[in-house]
Amino acid sequence: MQIARIETYLAPEQAVVRVLTDTGDEGWGQTSPYRADITVDVLHKMVAPFFLGQNPWDIERLGERVMTKLHKFPGTFVCRALCGIDTALWDLLGKLAGQPVYRLLGGAARTELPMYASSMRRETTPEEEVERFQQRIAENGFRCIKIKIGSKKVDLRVSTLPCIYGEKVVMRILDKGNLHFDLEAFGMEQKAIKNVLKAVACPFGMVLVTGPTGSGKTTTLYSCLH
Repeated sequence: MQIARIETYLAPEQAVVRVLTDTGDEGWGQTSPYRADITVDVLHKMVAPFFLGQNPWDIERLGERVMTKLHKFPGTFVCRALCGIDTALWDLLGKLAGQPVYRLLGGAARTELPMYASSMRRETTPEEEVERFQQRIAENGFRCIKIKIGSKKVDLRVSTLPCIYGEKVVMRILDKGNLHFDLEAFGMEQKAIKNVLKAVACPFGMVLVTGPTGSGKTTTLYSCLH
């Protein structure tokens, strides 16, 4: 059995993937959301060639080969595209085996899965959200909720690094409301400020801001952009 064709069906923010074999079997999957149009291009031009003509039962090896060969491609679109083909292949294998996919992945780890209610709506007040969640808790029995408090907007800076046990994630929160866009307030001399602003205004080149954690690198860059 070989993978004969990979098709995509594009919606505004989603893409559905269909994998067909030379025996007429098929599986359906879905890419990760956001800019699905770019994901579809990456899928057909960069990811699908690793799977076409291959045995669908080699799903793990094929996925690892994609990530190894394309690890220098920037961004997350390779992973988004791979997600679509991967889910379609698991759907296909489940149908061939006559089993739900979770059995192919090792069986049921639990019979129930706890869920929490979530809302990030911006057009409602916190009081309205509390009232709405009270109704949801009464109807569905949620024991945890995620709710918006206030209207403050913050920037999140996230860095990830593969490690021996998976992946290390570091997240920093920047409250733009507390930023002071004044280079003079950082203790910079006038000559240094002029040199920095001149460098920032150049149409090409690079400005490096270095220093230990908490020294003001991000604030300095925000001030330059401001």
